[in-house]
This record gives sequence, structure tokens and C-alpha cells, in this order.
Amino acid sequence: MTRFNSIQNVVDSLSNWLSTQIKSSIKEEFKNLADQSKQSPDFLTTDELCQKLKFSKSHLEHLRRIHQDFPTHKFGNCIRFKLDEVELFFNSKNTRDEE
Repeated sequence: MTRFNSIQNVVDSLSNWLSTQIKSSIKEEFKNLADQSKQSPDFLTTDELCQKLKFSKSHLEHLRRIHQDFPTHKFGNCIRFKLDEVELFFNSKNTRDEE
């Protein structure tokens, strides 16, 4: 029985260590993604996009709800937009509406 206990202790210790390593790696990866989105001028925040398009936040959220294909990029909990993709989206919607 003591041999089983010592094996169980090793398994528990290894499991705890592995869990800590995985959590640490995931946190670091999310931090890197968030940093990339902040540093890249290609990605705009909701406020920045609204300012460029002269939309209110509520209007942008409404558009995102009714158009499931609205172009967004998710970095962890952060939503970012690429202006050229959003412009293409609106142009494609206008072209379809005119036909």
C-alpha cells in the first residue's frame, strides 16, 4: 500500500506541475496576442473604428448582430477590426443592394 501511495504522490505532483506549466503558457500566449493587436496599426479597437466611420458604438454593435459575417478578429477577450476588411464588407453589401 505504501508503494501505491508514493506512486500516487508522484502522479499528483506531476499533474500539478503540468497544470501550472500549461496555465502559464496559455496566459503568456494571450498576453502576446493582446500585445500584437495593440502594436499593429492594421487592427483597430471598437472606439477607433467608430471614430473613423463616424458610427456610434451601439450602431456598430447592431451591425455586428444583424450581419454574422461582419469582419472581426478576436485576440483573447479583445475584438479588433481591420479597416480595409470593413470597407470591403460595406462595399460588397452596397453592390448586392444595387443589383
